[in-house]
Amino acid sequence: MLRYFTSLFFFLVVAVGFSQSEPIDLNKKDTTVYKQRYGIRVGVDLSRVLNSFF
Repeated sequence: MLRYFTSLFFFLVVAVGFSQSEPIDLNKKDTTVYKQRYGIRVGVDLSRVLNSFF
């Protein structure tokens, strides 16, 4: 039984070693593009009208 635990331990050590082989980029660039809408915006508050209607 100890042989299986030892083999599993060495397998996990090797797997962790290979999983960290790629360097981590800590300075990622933001790729999200925000579109800004320009111009005059007109809005109407219909809540009071709808409340009185219902």
